[in-house]
This record gives sequence, structure tokens and C-alpha cells, in this order.
Amino acid sequence: MTPLITAAELALAVGAFVVLVLLVARSALAGLGAVLAVFVLFEITPQPLAGDVVFQFGSVSVYPFDVTSLALLLVGTYRLFSEEIFGPAKLALLTLVVSLAVHLAWGAVDFGVQTATDQSRTWIPIISGVVYGATTREWDRRLPTVFIVTGCTLAVFAVYEISRHGLHPANAFIEVGGKFIDARPVIAMGPLLMLEALIFLFARGRLTFATMGLGLLLITAIGLVQYRTLWVTTMAAALMGALYLAARYRRSSERVVYSLTAATLIVVPIALFATGQMGTYQASAESATSSTSTLSWRFEAWKTLIGRHSSPFELILGTPSGTSRDIVVRGQETNLNAHNMFVEALLHYGLVGVLALCALGFLALKFRDETSGKLEIAAPAIVILVTCQALVSIAHIPDQLQGLLFGTLLSVACYQTQRSPAADRETPPVHARGRQPVMSR
Repeated sequence: MTPLITAAELALAVGAFVVLVLLVARSALAGLGAVLAVFVLFEITPQPLAGDVVFQFGSVSVYPFDVTSLALLLVGTYRLFSEEIFGPAKLALLTLVVSLAVHLAWGAVDFGVQTATDQSRTWIPIISGVVYGATTREWDRRLPTVFIVTGCTLAVFAVYEISRHGLHPANAFIEVGGKFIDARPVIAMGPLLMLEALIFLFARGRLTFATMGLGLLLITAIGLVQYRTLWVTTMAAALMGALYLAARYRRSSERVVYSLTAATLIVVPIALFATGQMGTYQASAESATSSTSTLSWRFEAWKTLIGRHSSPFELILGTPSGTSRDIVVRGQETNLNAHNMFVEALLHYGLVGVLALCALGFLALKFRDETSGKLEIAAPAIVILVTCQALVSIAHIPDQLQGLLFGTLLSVACYQTQRSPAADRETPPVHARGRQPVMSR
């Protein structure tokens, strides 16, 4: 390859990236579409597109999610500095951005650019999604619609693939085209997207035959794709939704609420027990509850990792990106990540990073009523969505799409300063015909 061709390809790549930045800066749906495109291709491609190198710049490999992450991070960071953002939200978001930059630079000095960049790939997509989503004003009812459509599409794909290759226990591998692949057709963030689509679907409050059909499709796919963490999360979401409905209708339909509650307490345990006795699901349940289960292994790994980095300095400020995670668990050496967002945050960014994440979660919950008004969904759905993300993050690392969704739930909180306290106190006079005067900005 001649230098001229290399320069031409580089110029083309830079031009395409500039166009992408301008698109995501101009349109919230363009930003969401770019993230979803990479997410879906990563989910449905046997050889994930996200694993293919797009460019090789010196010793640094560039992947598709790197491109979308950088574009979202540039736009979001620019808005943080150029627009008036609610103080607490701005401080928490800036803490994440600065922590990412400082620890990446710190790791590049200590371990080299490639090593530091590789380990930061855990956090660059998440933080870029959060910052972009939080600093975008234009989120509306179209966002739940996009999640519902994407979640249902992914559910159809999952059911189709399982019908082709059969239902196998969790952690099983099957041979396809001479290669052994995970029997589950989607990774853990796929069922989480399906669950979020289910929450959005019913949070709109329209109970129709179409809604029930799509809900059944999503629940079936979540049950067939055997991620035990998502099963627990789905049951927690259902319980929270049931409690909300019970509190809402208790006074008007007290007898019905108590009857349904009693029936649920009787039927659900029996259904769970019966499902656990089925061949495939029994194997999955046993692998999750045995002394050698994946969860127990992860607990030991979390304890070992935190024990290795427990000095006051590391607990407060974390470690540079690229720090070795080589540990010995049950006599076997491993360098896998902690599979826990909160443990990873503590290891990378210390208590500073963990507190910033918790502060953003608090803000998302505090302004849930305003957010629900913009997205045109029930306010309790915001609480359920944040809770589901937190539960899944205990055993998995979220991706860019989950960071973006979390950021959208913060958008209203970020722009609270745009509301005039004086305007909030004023009540426009009502005219005789019931009309209100139009107030100019």
C-alpha cells in the first residue's frame, strides 16, 4: 500500500467521522441510530462486526464502537462546557469525563497507549453514551418506540435461532459451521434490551391485543435466552410493576387487588419450581446455584481484585488504565474483568467514580416525573428501568446503548436551570373563554 493511498484513506475516514459528529450533534435520533446500528450488528453477527478492526493507527486498533464512542463523547463534552447544565448533574458528568481522560493518560504513560486504550474500552462506550444522552434535549416519545421496535426485532431473531439450533442449557456451546459458539444467540445486553422494550411497552398504558402479543414475544425470548441474571431482573421488574398497580388501584378495587396478589403468591412459586424441574432449565438452575457456579466464582474474583487494590490512594482515586487484573481464583489464573460495573468503577476510578455514578442515578430518580412527561410513559417506569440497569450491572458490564439510555433519563435533570423560578411561581390569568395568553420567551 502506497503512502498516497494511505493518506487518501485517512482523509476519507476523517471526513466520514466529521459527518458522523455533525449528524449526532444535530439529531438525537441520529445518535441513537448510530449506537443501535453497532449494537444490533454486534448481536446478530456470528463473527461480531464490532470485533473487526476498522483502522490501524500506529500500534492502536480502532473498532466500530470506538468511532461512535468518540463522536458521542465529543458532542456531549462540548455541550457540557457550552450550555447551561444543572450544577450537580454537570459536576457528576464532568467527574466521569475527567476521570476517563486522566486515567487513560496515566495508563498510557505507565503501560503504553495500546494497553491503556484496550482496558479503557470497558468505559469509553458507557461514559460517552451517558454524557451524550444526558446533554441531549430532544428526547421524546420516539425513544421508547425505537427501543420497543429494536427489542421486538431482537426477540424474533433470538426465537428463530433457538428454533433452528434447539434449546440448550446456559453456558453450553454448539457447533455451527465447524466452530463452537455460545448456544444463546444474543449476549446479555440483548435480553436486557428486550426487558426494557417490555417496560416501555406497558409503561405507555395502552393495553391492546397488539401490546399483549408483543409482550408475550418479549417474555418468551427472555425466558428462552438463558441469562439467569436477566431472569431475576425480569421478576424484580414484574414485582415492582405489580406493586405500583396494587397501590394505584387498591382503594377503587381493593378486593380485586388482594385476590390477584394472593393468586400470584401461590401460582408464581409453583411455576418457578415446575420450570426448574425441566431438563434444560434444571441444568441451568443447578449451574447457577451450585458451589462451583459462575456467580460464586465472580464473588471470589471481586473479593480478590478489591483486595489487591485496597490502599487508601487506590480506593479513592482508582488505578491507571492498563493496570494488570491477573488474579488466581480457585487455583486458576485469569485476567478477565470483574463482570460488575460497580467493582470495575471502584478499581478504575475509585470512590470518586462510584459516587459520581450514584449521584447520576439519584438525579434520574429525582426528576422521574418530568422525564416521564417528555417520554410519555408512566413515572414508575423510570424507577424500574434504573433498577433493572443496576441489577444487571452487578453481574455484567453495560454497553454503550445502556449508557445512552441511562443518559436520556438524566436529560431533564441536566436542563433544570433552563426553567425560570419566577415563571414557575407565576400563574397566567385565565380568560373568560378559558384561554390563556401566549407568553413570549
